[in-house]
Amino acid sequence: MFKWSAPLSFTPQAASQVPTGGGVFYLLADESESSAVYIGAAKNLREEFAYELEQQRTVQRPKARFFRYAETLAPHEQATRLIGAHKRKFGQRPVLNSGF
Repeated sequence: MFKWSAPLSFTPQAASQVPTGGGVFYLLADESESSAVYIGAAKNLREEFAYELEQQRTVQRPKARFFRYAETLAPHEQATRLIGAHKRKFGQRPVLNSGF
């Protein structure tokens, strides 16, 4: 369905590996899908990576250490589907998609 990237560490050097197109992404605590803390959509994946890199340095919330992405033409629709699939597979949504 998607061509997923390898998990990228949150470092400034990794940003150049992320495309500028739209897509979906995981924020991961470790390299496994089950460690997802957030699943999201972005119009520009590289800008999203840069934003999340800064957020991980400054915000007190569950820490993500890796960013994994796939380019898609309908990122918001696909992110909604991925969140639902994650809930079915692991019994709950990622903590930051929990809808408080």
